[in-house]
Amino acid sequence: KGTETGADDFSFTKRDVALYNLGIGCSEKDLKYVFEMDPNFTAFPTFGVLAGFTMVMSTDMTKLLDGYNPS
Repeated sequence: KGTETGADDFSFTKRDVALYNLGIGCSEKDLKYVFEMDPNFTAFPTFGVLAGFTMVMSTDMTKLLDGYNPS
């Protein structure tokens, strides 16, 4: 049985990628992950999880997880 999420689009900017990479611990030593102008700038591999997480979060998690409290 599938669950409709209502989310069908996930967009992001280089800034979003850089902030995510910084948030998970990348530093100035990891320029390809934190400096948007680096010729090899890229998202950390786990960034792709955000699209699925965003779709899941558009569902009512209280119906799926007993005691769920996002705050």
